[in-house]
Amino acid sequence: MAKFSTVKKGYNKREVEDYIEKSEHFLEEKISDLKERICALKEELEEAYKINEEFRNKEDKISKLLMKAMEMKEEIESEAKQQWQLEEDRLALFREKWIAFAELTRNTHQAEVCNTLNKIMKDAKAGLEIKIKENLNIGKSPITQDFSNQAEREYDEEKTRVADAKKETSGMTPEEESLKLVSLCKKLGILQD
Repeated sequence: MAKFSTVKKGYNKREVEDYIEKSEHFLEEKISDLKERICALKEELEEAYKINEEFRNKEDKISKLLMKAMEMKEEIESEAKQQWQLEEDRLALFREKWIAFAELTRNTHQAEVCNTLNKIMKDAKAGLEIKIKENLNIGKSPITQDFSNQAEREYDEEKTRVADAKKETSGMTPEEESLKLVSLCKKLGILQD
């Protein structure tokens, strides 16, 4: 606080007035500075509100985009699961078709081999019967009779061998039996690889 010199009847009027004038001038400057500061702060506040509003708008957009992305993710996952299931079903059907085709082919091949072997066996049997009848005629010469006896022995041996082979294959499955027959036919030269 200012100290004024004393004069008659109180303080020096001029000093008091100068002090008041300086104080008013100082206060006016301070008020002016404060008003400028307030205006600047108001502008900053308005700018901050604008920026804040922009961020809120961006935040809303980002939230909406995230929600949309989550929905799309769920849709994609759902579609992928459906696609996966459809592909699994398609592959299962494909597998079943190939298994059925393989079994049909195997069965068809086995049937063809069995039919071929049966025909060959019938033809061989018919040929053997004809040869046996020719070779076993009664009333032939002793040399022919000898030959007939030998043919008869060979026939009996072959008959025994076939009976033994039948016993050997009696416990086999049709697949094993057909494989054995195929092998035998290959050995005999009836079938080729």
